Parts: sequence; C-alpha cells; structure tokens
Amino acid sequence: MLHIYRDDILTCNKNGTKYLSEQFGERKSIKTNTLYIDDSLINQIKYIVFKNPSDYLTSAIHTYYYSDNKTMTTSEYLDGLSRGQDTHWLLNYYHAIYTFSLKSNVLFIPLENLSSFISMKLKLKPIQLTELHRTVYGVNQFVADKDYDLHEFIRKNSPPHCNFILSRLGEQHEIYDKILKTSNVYKYKSINII
Repeated sequence: MLHIYRDDILTCNKNGTKYLSEQFGERKSIKTNTLYIDDSLINQIKYIVFKNPSDYLTSAIHTYYYSDNKTMTTSEYLDGLSRGQDTHWLLNYYHAIYTFSLKSNVLFIPLENLSSFISMKLKLKPIQLTELHRTVYGVNQFVADKDYDLHEFIRKNSPPHCNFILSRLGEQHEIYDKILKTSNVYKYKSINII
C-alpha cells in the first residue's frame, strides 16, 4: 500500500505512516504491489520517505508476529509475504521508488531524518516523536530487534520461501544503495524543537 500526504509526499506502510498521519492528517492510499506507477503520480510526488530494506522487512514481520489476531502460522504468513500478499512489505517498493529518481527530481527522505526534513525543509513544527512511533502492538521495535537475526528467522520459519525472500531483500538493498549513491537524498540537519 502506497500513501500520499500533502499531495506530494509518498511512503508505504512501515515507513513513517504513523508519524506522517499525525503531522498531516488525511492521506490518499493506493493499493499496489507492482513496478508500475502512473506517470501522473510521478509528476505529482516531490518527496519519498524510505528506510533500510532489512529494517522495513523486520518491521513488517514484527507487525504480524506481535499481532493479537493472527489467522495463520508464521510459515503461512511468510508464504503470503513472498507472494506479495502482505500490505506491510511491498515486494517491489525500492524498484518503484527508484523509478521516480529516473523520471523526476524527487527528494528521498531517510525515515530517521523525517523530523528534521519537516522542520528544516517544509518549515513546519514537527510533532514530538514518542515511543508510540517506535512500537508495533506495544512492543518496542528497537528492543525487540536487539538480538534479532532476520535471515535466521526466515530460514527457520519458512524454508521453502527462504531463498526467494532473502534474494528479494538482497535486490532491494542493491537498489537502496543505488538510491543513496545516485539520487537526491535529504541529509540530516539538527532542529530546535520549541
């Protein structure tokens, strides 16, 4: 699922949506899991929020794992994830956003720099970042991630899909690195929150 805020900021689930929803309110959502993004959307978007692909996948898995209303086993979940059926992890997100950098002068915003971007670039008072923004179902992601080995979790819980998921993750890292090296990426600037 892609989300558009202010008509010009694009992101997807697990990439700052809680924060952006509080900052800007309503959003327009586009259900997609393809490489194709309409040219009119490419012309509209000025900013794209994203994060490291491993962090993105880990966050999606945590959303499933810590959910109280699981309707499938972890193996079944990872099977669906490998077939693009999880709205929290888009198989082609990095391919799709890289397309923007080839067709427009979009500014990529690393998730960890989102507050700085809102303050320094958009000249708005950013919302106060709280523990809520770092949690999935009340579990602090950073605490949960401390001893978390994403590759081992996938190997253990979904042997049939392990190679595909990890291969796709590797491809996403290659594109992520390409974006960081060749695209217009917002650099952190310190902010004073009053």
